[in-house]
Order: sequence, then C-alpha cells, then structure tokens
Amino acid sequence: MSAELVARLHGEGRLRIQAASFKGLEPSSGNGLGIRIRRRGEPQECVVRGAALINSSGIEYDWRRVARPLPRQLLARGLIQPGPLALGIAASADGAVIGADGQVAGRLFAMGPPLRGMWWESTAVTDVALQAKALARRLTQPL
Repeated sequence: MSAELVARLHGEGRLRIQAASFKGLEPSSGNGLGIRIRRRGEPQECVVRGAALINSSGIEYDWRRVARPLPRQLLARGLIQPGPLALGIAASADGAVIGADGQVAGRLFAMGPPLRGMWWESTAVTDVALQAKALARRLTQPL
C-alpha cells in the first residue's frame, strides 16, 4: 500500500523526489514549511515550500563529516581515527579506541554505532548489549 500511495502522490504532482542536501528550515507563515536545500549538481541553495519534509539521508557514520563538538574535538586532538571504510571510529576488538598515531587507548572506549565499521550490526539493542557486557568485563579486569 505504501508504494501505491507514493506512486499516486507522485503521479498527481503532490510529491516530488529530489536529491539534495538539507541546509535548514526557514520561517514560514501558514501551515507549510520553508526548506532550504542545495540540489545535487547545483552550487546555490534555494528554498522550497511544502507541507512536509521527509529526510531519508540516514545517519552520517563518517566522523570526519559529523558536525557535532565531541567527534570534532576527538579528531582534532588525534584521540580517534576513522574506522574501516570511514564508518565510525577505529577500535580494538574490546572497544578500546585507536588514536591517530595508531596506538590503542588505555582509557578511551567505544561501543554501539561508532564501531559500525568494525561490526556492521552495531545499532541493534542486542548487539550493543553484547558490546556493553564485553566492555564491562574489560573495565573490571585488574590492570
């Protein structure tokens, strides 16, 4: 039924599918949204108006491109490096983070989505729970 609805709305001209980078929302009067985008292959941003926005870009796993303070600071200080295929961050099998110098950290660990490059299934609750148990065992071992 979902595919039929999408096809119908697209055919009626009520749904447009565009490859673009989402840049932000603009103030709008009424019930609609002002959505600032940059369409693929175009240098300038533009504002499109619509009733809704469906962002299907997914999660950014390349930490070099994440615009959050913690990943940016960890990268800038050389405390982490990109993981395999630039997915998440590099770490040893027990979750100890690998720094830019290639050294395994003794006090900085990761689990879950940051380790996606090592273990693709690193977002499901059961997978993260197994990582948490392994990390807890590692942290409770005497030095």
